[in-house]
Amino acid sequence: AALCAHLSGVLGGTLPPPEPTIVVTGSRVATAPSDLAANVTVLERSDFDVEKPAKLADVLKRAAGVHIDQVGGRGGTGSLYMRGADPNYTLVLVDGVRVNDPTNARGGSFDFSALDVADVERVEIARGPYSAVYGGDALAGVVNIVTRRAPREDTTATLDAMAGGYDTRELALDVAGPLRQGNWSIGASDANEGAQVRGNDFNSRRFSASIDTELGADTTLFVTGRFS
Repeated sequence: AALCAHLSGVLGGTLPPPEPTIVVTGSRVATAPSDLAANVTVLERSDFDVEKPAKLADVLKRAAGVHIDQVGGRGGTGSLYMRGADPNYTLVLVDGVRVNDPTNARGGSFDFSALDVADVERVEIARGPYSAVYGGDALAGVVNIVTRRAPREDTTATLDAMAGGYDTRELALDVAGPLRQGNWSIGASDANEGAQVRGNDFNSRRFSASIDTELGADTTLFVTGRFS
């Protein structure tokens, strides 16, 4: 008691206020990019669809701090390097579901050549250490690929066709429409590309489908499937 009285007199009769407690938490709740204290880039379909990119790597190359390394021509293994880190330190999500392959030769990276750009609606790129939220494979950052969703009002159909040199041709069809309590979408594409790189031919076919329905005021069930 005597010691406390002596210190109070030295400090002018009052003790300093206690330091506030700081609690750091990770969250998966969707947040607007302007409200995040992190470097986030969002690539919308309306932005990159003007360029008609042939593959998803062409879209990701537009983002600062991101390097895509693709072996050979289209169809070769594509890996993403963010902030100078190896591919296995970047977490890749498709509609919020992690798709990194821990068994591949890159040590857990994702092959971006396996996903058709016709299926992509939006790409969200978050740079920085997100391990507190997503785990150790998000040390360099997170890439979330949002697939195309159906409109809530009317049934729509989209047909894309491309052709060019080296026997390059591609056809993609996407149809989507509303349900009573949700919506549905179906897409298919066929792509062929000749030997732009010697010894490398590319042929692919893709089929995808999704459906989402409202189970309640605050609950939505979303199911998607993709075969390529």
